[in-house]
Amino acid sequence: MLALNEALQGAGVEPQICFGRIGYAKSGAISALLNERAYTGMILPKFETLLLDAIRGIDKEVTTMEAVETWYRLKVHGIPFDRYMERLDLLQREIKAATGIALKTPPRWLAGRAIHQRQEKGQHCSTVVITVGAGAERNALRKGIRLGGSVPKRVEDFRAAGPGAVCPTCCGIGHGAMDDCQGKEPRCLICAGNHVAGEHKCGTRGCGTEMKACIHTEIRCANCGGEHTADNAKCPASIRAQMRAKRTREQEQERIVAREVAKEAAREAAREAAREAAKEEARARLVGVVLLARKEEPPRPEEEEREAMEVASG
Repeated sequence: MLALNEALQGAGVEPQICFGRIGYAKSGAISALLNERAYTGMILPKFETLLLDAIRGIDKEVTTMEAVETWYRLKVHGIPFDRYMERLDLLQREIKAATGIALKTPPRWLAGRAIHQRQEKGQHCSTVVITVGAGAERNALRKGIRLGGSVPKRVEDFRAAGPGAVCPTCCGIGHGAMDDCQGKEPRCLICAGNHVAGEHKCGTRGCGTEMKACIHTEIRCANCGGEHTADNAKCPASIRAQMRAKRTREQEQERIVAREVAKEAAREAAREAAREAAKEEARARLVGVVLLARKEEPPRPEEEEREAMEVASG
């Protein structure tokens, strides 16, 4: 990584344009990631030869350098079970026929394996996750997808929900749906401005970079004010939110365990009381049998003789 960054700086490239991470992918290829203030178009193809020479000084097996396309995941709502439950390949073909856009990966149900349970409960449709390539394809599909019907299927960006998830609309932490902002104003994930990241655009004359940071962008987190994007995994506000959620889960788990322990103690007390009651009942029956036996026992001969002598002497 140092060799690549030194090559760029030696060519007079601004310091903000640099690599932030480099490593080997599972395929054996070298994967290099630019920092938040740069994008691939700033260095390729202009500095491709320069960078190839620099990397070959470390790994002579490198032959070419190419940009990795950015993919986007989208949620498509209202997909009916009766037509697509077991035929998502048909949905993939129909999306291409309706929009001209070929999906990068096969579509999948957002609910995963639980989708069959939803159908059994009487639900008729659900949400599908699709993956597209260029940002233009993403923007086109977000207007809706018409699949033969008169009403287009609603489409929105896919965001993994969770305690640390950042909303792409308001930058709020803890909800992944774009319509769960509860009246909050839009905030940009990139610069914290009063607009969504999809509307972010560099105002510098001659640049015009859209939907991403460039060398002119003052990156600002809408949640902590730090010099990073709001969806940065190392954002202190996001980390604190995850820690709070973790403590809440642990406390809830402790309450559940305490309730179960109390229930088990109550059940054991009830069982012990039942056992004691059974013992008392058994003892009562035994005493009753003994008293009855004594009452019905016939008089003995020696007792009859003693009673007769007492009468004669009287």
